[in-house]
Order: sequence, then C-alpha cells, then structure tokens
Amino acid sequence: VLGSGDFPDGMCMVEMGAGKAGLSRTVAASVPADRRLYVVTVDRARSKGAKRTALLGPSRELANLRVDIRDLNLWRVPLVEKFLREQRANPARKMLMASKHLCGDATCLALRCAAQAVGAPAPAAAQRPDAVTLALCCHHLSTWAGYCNREMLAELGMTPADFDVMRRMTSWATCAFTHQPAAGAPPSRWTAAERERIGLKCKLLLNHGRVRFLRERGFEARLGAFAPRSTTLENVALLARPAAPAPPSPRVAH
Repeated sequence: VLGSGDFPDGMCMVEMGAGKAGLSRTVAASVPADRRLYVVTVDRARSKGAKRTALLGPSRELANLRVDIRDLNLWRVPLVEKFLREQRANPARKMLMASKHLCGDATCLALRCAAQAVGAPAPAAAQRPDAVTLALCCHHLSTWAGYCNREMLAELGMTPADFDVMRRMTSWATCAFTHQPAAGAPPSRWTAAERERIGLKCKLLLNHGRVRFLRERGFEARLGAFAPRSTTLENVALLARPAAPAPPSPRVAH
C-alpha cells in the first residue's frame, strides 16, 4: 500500500482501535532497529501499557492516546505534528493508518479521520495518511447514524429500517452454517449456503460504500482479501492511498 516492499525510515504508524497494540508491535519488529519509527496508538478503552514497552527504543517514539476516534483530531497530536514537519522536509517519510479489528461504526470513524484534511484550505496543502489499511469486521454492529456513506444507500432507495435489516443479515456471512432455528420456529426459506452468500453480499455493499466514500474524497481505494476464508471468515481489508494529482490539461493553441 505504501508503494514499496519495505518500511521507510521515519515512518509514522497510526493504529486505530489498538487494544494491546499487537499490530503496532508486529510492524515495529519488522522495521530495522536503526530506522526511526513513530507510533500512535488510539483506543477508547484503558490501554495495556506493559504491552507497549516493546514499542520504545532509541529510534522509536510513542504516543498512546486513550480517546474515542469520534473525538480525535489526529493532526493536532504533538507526535503527528512533529512527523508532519519532518515529512515536509523529507517527503520520503510516510504515514500509515491501520487497524486489525475496528467494529461497526469505528471503521467509518477512522475513514472520516483519514479523509479530514489539515492545513491551508488549498487542496495542495492538504495532509492525509499516505496509506490506509483497515481489516474490516463486525458489520452487524454498524448503525445508520454512524455509517459514512448513507448518501449512496439513499440513492439505492434504502431507508434506516432497511439498513437495520441488512446489517443484521451481515452476520450470516460468518455464522449461517451454525444457525439452528429455535424450537417450534418455522423452517428458514434459505439454506445455510444461501444465507452465507446473502451475508457476504450485505457486507460487500457496506464495504463498497466505504470505498466510494474515500474515492469521493481524493483517495484511490479498493478491497482485498488478506487471507483465505479457511483461515478467517473476516478476511477482507480496505486499502487506500491519496490519488495522484490529475495531469494538467494540454493547452490549445489559438
């Protein structure tokens, strides 16, 4: 996603919904010790500070934020401001926003944070993550109020009530094959395989809306499977980076 097979020197890693910061610790272990790494962990729950000691070192700096993503102004975090100053002097330094488990609306909050420009109003002065990698999960916990692309769903004629039905059906993608009807309940009109396919389509629609949300805000964005479903049923990630500026229109001689 960063456009290279290696982590650049002076990279800033922002882990949303960090929990024990397992993802940040894995990335830190992959970055050579002589390269600088800035790590920002974000979680609204009490953090496990002992787990984060692995992120400290001579070439490591850490900002551990206990805050709800909806209240986060990432671009005013002192460590991020420091990174941005250094990035202006050395554009080779990159910022990666990532998560491995952001439930429901938290994913949309992270996308809004990624798309929030900082700096002067001019588009050229906007600052955004150089790459976004979010593993998508727990769509059934999404809400109409928190979903980031209600406009797209409204274009399809969906109402808040329709959304509530669809987000419940997303769980069929991960548990349809274990579903057992309650005693005395009428048989389902769908087989387990059909329920699973319906659940996957509901997830895909919600994920497509998230991709479109970023594309409409100047990102290249796509979905990708990072593991086979035999490894994990929640195997889809959203990958994005700012779109390259459009080339100038050729001048027409008069």
